[in-house]
Amino acid sequence: MWYVIQVINGREDVMRERIERMVPASAMQELFYPQYQTEIKVHGEWVNTTKPLFPGYLICDTSDPRTVQQYLLRMDDFARVLAQDGQFVPLAKEEAQLISSFTHRGDRVVPMSEALKNGDQVVVTAGPLLGHCWATKASSKPLIDASALLIWSSTCAAGA
Repeated sequence: MWYVIQVINGREDVMRERIERMVPASAMQELFYPQYQTEIKVHGEWVNTTKPLFPGYLICDTSDPRTVQQYLLRMDDFARVLAQDGQFVPLAKEEAQLISSFTHRGDRVVPMSEALKNGDQVVVTAGPLLGHCWATKASSKPLIDASALLIWSSTCAAGA
């Protein structure tokens, strides 16, 4: 099952490497932080980059979150498996399926989708969000990045 490990925002990659060195491979099947491709403007030019989809969080595929947590407690850095009322809480099946639908083991980067504005709606024309749309304000940029996963609609309005 997938469990969430909270780390300091901006240190996801460093912490992933440290945790992989600290926790035995037998305790984790995979440790990753989902990312998304996007573009940022640097000196007036659009540049491709990747950013964490959930800043400050890693995902650990493990059947033994208690053992993972015990190793995290030995580290000098802040890292903890999320728990509620003393019980480690796995990601909901639907959340894991959503992440898996856009990424796969060994490549946890959501590619950028392309979209066009159609009236008040943004309609995705290519990429992992193809077939989805949502209402939006005017945008000067015709590309939608994976941060849209957080506000996506499962179906487009009739006629979109």
